[in-house]
Parts: sequence; C-alpha cells; structure tokens
Amino acid sequence: MNFIEEIDNRVLVGDGAMGTYLLARGVPPGRNFEALCLTDPELVRSVHREYVAAGADLIETNTFGANRFRLRPAGYGRQAARINREAAALARSAAGDGVLVAGAVGMIPPPDREHLSRENPAAEELFEAYREQIAALAEGGVDLLILETFEEWDNLALALRAARETVPLPVVAQMAHSNRGISVFGATAEEYCRRALDSGAAVFGSNCGGGFASVRAVLQGAARVEGAKLSAFSNAGVPELVQGRIIYPSGPDYFAVKCLELLGLGVRLIGGCCGTTPRHIRALRRALDERVAPPRRPRRPPPPELSGRTPLRTSVEGGFLAGLRGDRLPIIVEIDPPVSPDLEKVVEGAVAVKNAGADAVSMAENPLAALRVGPIPAGVEVRRRAGIQVIPHLTARDHSVLGLQSLLLGAAVGGLEAVLAVTGDPAGKGDGTEKRSVFAVNGIHLAGLADQLNRGHLLSGEGLARPTNLSIGAAFNANTANLPAEADRLRKKAAAGVRFAMTQPVFSAARAREVIAVCRGIEVRIFIGIYPLLSLRNADFMSNEVPGITIPEEVSRRLAAGGDRAGQRRAGLEIAWELIKEIREEIDGLYLVSPLNLWSPPRELVRRVRAAEKTKPLD
Repeated sequence: MNFIEEIDNRVLVGDGAMGTYLLARGVPPGRNFEALCLTDPELVRSVHREYVAAGADLIETNTFGANRFRLRPAGYGRQAARINREAAALARSAAGDGVLVAGAVGMIPPPDREHLSRENPAAEELFEAYREQIAALAEGGVDLLILETFEEWDNLALALRAARETVPLPVVAQMAHSNRGISVFGATAEEYCRRALDSGAAVFGSNCGGGFASVRAVLQGAARVEGAKLSAFSNAGVPELVQGRIIYPSGPDYFAVKCLELLGLGVRLIGGCCGTTPRHIRALRRALDERVAPPRRPRRPPPPELSGRTPLRTSVEGGFLAGLRGDRLPIIVEIDPPVSPDLEKVVEGAVAVKNAGADAVSMAENPLAALRVGPIPAGVEVRRRAGIQVIPHLTARDHSVLGLQSLLLGAAVGGLEAVLAVTGDPAGKGDGTEKRSVFAVNGIHLAGLADQLNRGHLLSGEGLARPTNLSIGAAFNANTANLPAEADRLRKKAAAGVRFAMTQPVFSAARAREVIAVCRGIEVRIFIGIYPLLSLRNADFMSNEVPGITIPEEVSRRLAAGGDRAGQRRAGLEIAWELIKEIREEIDGLYLVSPLNLWSPPRELVRRVRAAEKTKPLD
C-alpha cells in the first residue's frame, strides 16, 4: 500500500493510544513502554491487533519515546536501534497486507529550550538521536513516519531534516497544542503548516493536548494552506484527576462524532491519542463508514491578515519606537516598582526623569525573583500620572500562556505601547517562592505571543477586533563570554517579533562597541545599559551577586580613589558620563539603570545628554 495514494483517495482511520491503553491493560506506571517491545512483545502485538480488528487503516509503532535520551534512564539507551527495529516488526506482523504501519517518533526535549539551533552541539546530538531512530524504523519495515507531539518548531525542524536525509519515506508532522491552539509560539498554525510542508512533510496535523477544541483550532489555521493534507489525533477529551487517577471523559460515540466534525477542514488521516482505546477506534470506523457523503473542504479565502506566506516578523515597530523623536538619542530609565502598593516615589521619579528629557521608564517584574508590585498595573498608573511612556518587563517565569496573553492585552488597554519580553531569573531565591516558577515558555516564545497580538490574532489564530500596538523588546546579555551566541539568540528573538533590545550594564566603551559590532545586521535597536555605580561596595555587590555583571578593575580603583561615600558616588557618576560621551554617537539608545532604585543619578545623566545635544546635535 502507498500512503500518499491512499490518503488522496480516502480518509484513513488511525489507531488510538498506546501508552494509556497499556496502563489500562495493567502495565505499571513506572515501566518503560517502549522497552516492552523486547521484554513483552506479545503484549505490544496484541494491542496492535486490537486496533486492526477495530478497523484501523494505519497503526503506529510503540516507539514514541524510543530514542537514546528517553531510553537511557531505564537502562536501554544503547538499545534504541534494536527496540525500534523490533517495534516495527511487531506492528508489521500485526498489520498484515491491508494496514499501513507508521513509525512513531516523539519529541526529544532539548537541554536548552532557548538556544536550540543547528550550530548548537546539543541540537546536533538530538539530530543524531532522531536519525538513529528513524533509520531503525525504516529497517524494520514501516510505510511512513509520524513525528508527533512536537511542541517546538526548531525541534520539529531537526526531526524533519533527519527524516529527509535518512529515508525516502513520507512524513506526517504533528504538533502538540495548548487549550486553544498550537503551543509553539511566534507564528500561527497556518505558518507552521507551511514550514512543515516546505521542510519535507507530506501531512501536517495536531495530536494530544487539550481535547477536540484545541485540535480544531490548529486545523482551522492549517486549513488555510491551499492543498495541505491534514491529520488529527485528539485525546479522548480533556483529562481530569478523579480520586488520584487521570480519567479521559469522552466515550467512544462522542469521540467519533467530534472526529467527523473535523473532516470538513480537510483532514485525511484521523485517529486517537491519549485516553482512546480500540472501542473509540471501532466507533470512529463505524461512523465514518455510515456517513452519507464526505463533507467537502471549504474553499473560502483566508482573512487578509493571515493570507499568503505571512512573515515571522512584521514591519510595525509598535507605538513606543514609532513615537521616538529622530533629533535626539532615545533614553530609557529604569525605575522598578516597589514592594508596597504605594507608587508615590515611583511617580515622582518618573516625572523627574521625564522633565530631564527621558523618553520612557522601564519597570522590571519581580527582579531576581524578588516580589514587587506588578509592572503592568503600576506602569498604567505611572503613564497616567507622569505622562511618560512605560516599558513593563514581562517574564515567562511567573505566568501561564493564558495569563501572558491576558497581561499583554491588559497592557494595551491601559495605554502602554511597549513591553520587554524576558524568560526571568529562576525562582527560589526569596519571598518563599521556592521552585514554583512556571516557565511554560521562554522569552523568545513570549515575544512571539506579543507579535501575534500586534498582527491581530490570538495564539489560537482567533482574530482580534483591534490589534495591539506594542513595541516588543528583549534583554541582551552584554557581559557574556560568548557574544556571538548571544547575538544568535537575539536573531531568534528578532524573528519572533522583537524590535529593540536593552542590554545589561556595560562599564567600558570597548565592550559597548563589541556588542554593537556583533549585533550588526540584526534589525533590532540596541539600547546600551549604563549603571552609575554608587560606591565600591555597590560595585562589589554587582560583580559578585548579580548574574552576568563584571566590573573592570580600573572602575573599582577609580571608585576607591573617590574617598568617602559622597566622593565615590560622584566618581561613579563621572565614570558613567565619560562612557556615555564616548559612545553616544555610535549607539541606538541608552538604557540607564537606577542604582538601588535611586533615580537621581540617571536623571543627572539624562540632563547632561540633553545639554550636550543642544551644543552638538547627534547625527
């Protein structure tokens, strides 16, 4: 049988879950399911046979996690190839001649979610693991590959490359999704469908996740790609925890009805994921055979904002950047929210730096994982009372994906026109947070969420009545030992929608110029961070207790030479001013950090910059 010919001629029914069904058959939760292909092959074969008897046109091998990384903890890391070959042979023996066998390949979570690239050695290790598994499945006799439950595009791209360079088999690429849509951020399901097909996939689809609604949300976006063949493997509803057990509530008949509803979107391969059983597949087979006529895929034109090959980036800078004056150096001053809901001092500082000539105030979100008032509500109040732009930081550490979208929309409602998207420092350093970080996404994905809202749609692809107008910013580690790697990360952020970056403080013109040089060619405005040190003690603290900060010895010597506390403070201000004077005509903007949240030193630096511009305008 030829998979492509078959889905061109008819809708194929896939099988249901393997893992959750093995649990239902009595396999203990601690067992490695893929290793059963070696230790209990008849059990695995019997599951395949049940799905074939239920009417499946296609069954998947028991190899979702059969890669060297996932097998290693169970002691089977070196037997990955053998397990995949045996799994393919088991499925082949159960399928016979009339049923297709798909080699199942699940996502391998990368060790560094924010820096998965082809140049990263860790990425190449994942690529080799995918290639090893795919080659073994092909040796075992599979008819096609199903790359399933992928949450990240970069990871799926590695698996698609491994398939393309290893075997001439058709590939189904399926991405996992959140409750309302695809969970890989920075683009719509339509865009990911295009990318998957351009990268060699024959079919694009959705599996696992949040039940039928989320599968439908993904497929509605992917259906806008003309000619795309789609697949759907939904869970049996949204799982519930009942008396300590995970229960999937959707029965076979309901499952079948909801599956048929997806056929109108162009689905050509449909089956079940977690919680489904042979009973669910039997009901789907019966419902599919009994339907009077297959619904035709709608051929309506896509909405303008989602039509064509929508680029990952848009040309819109957002309100903050668009409103900057072109005749002076843009300046952002950090004034963080307090612990108390009393914002009087923050408003006072914002008014002071605005009157000195600052363009915006930056407000961090729980910096160093220490509790503060939320920067978005605080920023809305400061914007209203001080009349200055406010750039709230938003961390992936503290919020779910739903919460992040809600906060971004709330920022727009409050009149804020910029946001700094950051991953966030790990919790556990104070305020009783221990290890309760969220980290559902990282800073790159968060920027993608904001970019989607700017383009007029939610993560699910659902349109907004009015797009947001946020200038999307990102942090840049100017003190890292590997600036090219940090620049590569910034390129990813730019692709996700970032328009400006605020660097960590630099303390030498040489370092500032290195940052500028390494970022050349990236379409992002770089705001160089400057920190006016208060004292030698302040410098020691920054060097030893703030991640990523290094104070040059020459700076420390000059601070010490200042003498008493007042003298050291004056020395710190002069060091900062000399640095600004040296680089001010080479940079896109300044980001002045308030030491210990004292806004008077940055205010003085803003005054000096504006005074210097009056005597010698900046180019």
